[in-house]
Amino acid sequence: MTPATSRAPHAQVAIVGDGVGALITWGVLRAAGLAATDMVVFGDAPAPLARLERCATAIEQRRMRSEGQGHLRPLDTPRLAWVELWRRRTLWPLWLALWQRYTPPLDLLLDDTRAWAEQSGFWQQRVPTRIAAVERSALNRFVLRDQQQELVGSARHVVLALGYPGLAWPAALCAWRQHPCVQHAYAEHQFSAADHVVVIGGGMAAAHLWSAALQRGAQVTALHRHPLRRQFLNAPRCTFSAVGLDAYQQLEPAQRRQFFANLGAASFPWRLSWEWQRWQAQRSGRFQSRTDRVVALAEPSPGHLCLSLASGATLAATKVICATGFEQNMLRHTLIAGLVERYGVPQRDGRLLVADDCTLPQLSQPASICGAVGVLSRWALPIADTFMGMKYAARRLQPLLMQTQAG
Repeated sequence: MTPATSRAPHAQVAIVGDGVGALITWGVLRAAGLAATDMVVFGDAPAPLARLERCATAIEQRRMRSEGQGHLRPLDTPRLAWVELWRRRTLWPLWLALWQRYTPPLDLLLDDTRAWAEQSGFWQQRVPTRIAAVERSALNRFVLRDQQQELVGSARHVVLALGYPGLAWPAALCAWRQHPCVQHAYAEHQFSAADHVVVIGGGMAAAHLWSAALQRGAQVTALHRHPLRRQFLNAPRCTFSAVGLDAYQQLEPAQRRQFFANLGAASFPWRLSWEWQRWQAQRSGRFQSRTDRVVALAEPSPGHLCLSLASGATLAATKVICATGFEQNMLRHTLIAGLVERYGVPQRDGRLLVADDCTLPQLSQPASICGAVGVLSRWALPIADTFMGMKYAARRLQPLLMQTQAG
């Protein structure tokens, strides 16, 4: 796979970003009949799933949380279940898929994604640079500039497929981010039986880290702001349905904000191996769970930390790991902050107020639109940061792109 090194002067569609959302959007447009040569992809990631692979490796995740349709190809069939069926010569993956309980192995997803990226021409149309500014030009055209503000291309339509701008840290621990005993979940970890690990957070990453630390004999304290919640998907299943989406899009802005507040609580799926492992660890005194919040951190002696909690209690630890997810403020992206400032793109709490068709009306014209997929389009679709949500957003944009192409 050799990414393109030449910079295309103009394209019908420019996709800004080269991760999961970009590849899904690319696939939806290709499946709809748009030629690969009519698109250009801008980004500097080594692979479309580079961040996902890095984060999954850090927390020792082996299987995806997404179900059988949670892959990056444009069709919704439980493709990976069939692939695993042939690999393992067992009907078990297909049986799980029928009951919406199939979760594909990470390595299978990565292999399938690499094959699809190569097969569809994604890498050949990729320009390895990071876009820092998108500007509306005359003649139904956008121009794109890199971090040195040099013009690197133009396009009739632009699809913003940026991911999260960074990692989220508890406010009390921001000053400790460089301390060797304080890490984020998505960094490399080493556990031993001598460790007392405090994992802050109650979501998928936290659950994996509890398991990894317990497996190596460490003592683990799970510290979370809300009671632990077991949920198969990262949002209630109803939010993935047309009925749930229609109900959401009828909400007023204030109601949508409340919806996001309720949706923000962390969760992890019920898995027998996890439940059994934690039950055994609790019986032996190696695992405890506390609903509380850290307000301060101190180091009374080298390698020994003391966490002060909102309840007034304290916790001793040798390692503190923040399984607190990703930064939610999209204004952390230089590109997005520039669009908000220059074109008045509305935002609330750092979230872009995109239209329900996943376009940015302030930058769009009838024959030249600017759209968003992935986390940037969550105002229109709360599950837009999932594989299925990205496909939905891309499909909403696809007829607009295809129709205006001929216009």
